[in-house]
Amino acid sequence: MRREMIQFLEYTTNEKEMKNCIYHLDSQGLHSLVEHLCFTTIETQERWLNMLQSILNME
Repeated sequence: MRREMIQFLEYTTNEKEMKNCIYHLDSQGLHSLVEHLCFTTIETQERWLNMLQSILNME
């Protein structure tokens, strides 16, 4: 696991930056993001998973 990816996930709270990151990922990148979330705090996991859900639901 890449520590810098975990730190990025933990410290990114701006919704615009999160959406921009997700929109620019291919399927492998999205898979990697979800895998790295397993090594973050519950709050970080909830923040990113809520963002993914809102994008998938086109909210």
